Amino acid sequence: MQGRSSTTSLGRLGEARAADFLEREGYTILKRNFRSRRAEIDIVARKGSALVFVEVKHWTTIGIEGLEYAIDRRKQRKIIEASKAFMKENAGGERSVRYDVVFVGRGDTEVKHIVDAFAEQA
Repeated sequence: MQGRSSTTSLGRLGEARAADFLEREGYTILKRNFRSRRAEIDIVARKGSALVFVEVKHWTTIGIEGLEYAIDRRKQRKIIEASKAFMKENAGGERSVRYDVVFVGRGDTEVKHIVDAFAEQA
């Protein structure tokens, strides 16, 4: 179980760095680790009138290229499902919803923010 615990700690560290990065970019963090029945959203934020759901990926050994494939359509559907649960619980009058991804690496400067990384399919 030690591996799972260290992975969780590493993930939480990545989420904290991503949240700091987003705040420096003018985002307001509304919630971290929002859980619905079947999924979790790492960060829920607001920028202007947009409600932004952020998936965070933290890496230490593999390249960012590999992580980009970790957010497949199944993962996207779970995030979208959880975002709908969040919006149902927290009506806020946002005019737009967006799904971003933040990749966080080892170094303090290794942050890649993909704005509008995916969208709900019609």
